[in-house]
Amino acid sequence: FYDEENQWDAVQPVFVDVMNEMTAMGCVPYKPGKIWADAVRSYPEYFDLLGRIKRTLDPDGTLGPGNLGL
Repeated sequence: FYDEENQWDAVQPVFVDVMNEMTAMGCVPYKPGKIWADAVRSYPEYFDLLGRIKRTLDPDGTLGPGNLGL
């Protein structure tokens, strides 16, 4: 655990390294947020499904803009 308010910038490289290692092992990105956007795009079927769900639930694109690169 970390203090998000004070340590966010410091932990980002760790998050990216873990994300890269997990996706290299075949894990599907699940964590919402911009940090996973590039990884999600590398799974075209998953990216398409998330996009369809997002457009259905948020047709105006107001919730979490840019999250997962959608």
